[in-house]
Amino acid sequence: MSPEVLPRKACRLFPDNSLKIHEIGETFGLVVLEGIAAGCTAIGSNHGGVPEAVGPCGALFPAGNIDALAELLINPPVIPGFDRLAEEHLAPFHPRKVAQEYLELFERALSRR
Repeated sequence: MSPEVLPRKACRLFPDNSLKIHEIGETFGLVVLEGIAAGCTAIGSNHGGVPEAVGPCGALFPAGNIDALAELLINPPVIPGFDRLAEEHLAPFHPRKVAQEYLELFERALSRR
């Protein structure tokens, strides 16, 4: 992921510069990764792939726990060194890296035939 994925101003839709993801059906967390790439602190439920996607770049709340979500919306996390953390966290999810990993997996599988 790169900061070009979403304009940095996308996070400014929320006064605290955070991205809120609370959809139960979000199984991988691509929206979270895109938000982090745009400079947003992520707030997401602890369901599906969202925790892995959020990593050190935000905060999680128990899925369905409206009070916990409300608390994070009222008091969003402040993450020192966010830009550095985000860059490190996003590196394994970069499309080129993921594509290379798939290619290596397919090559290994084919070489075993």
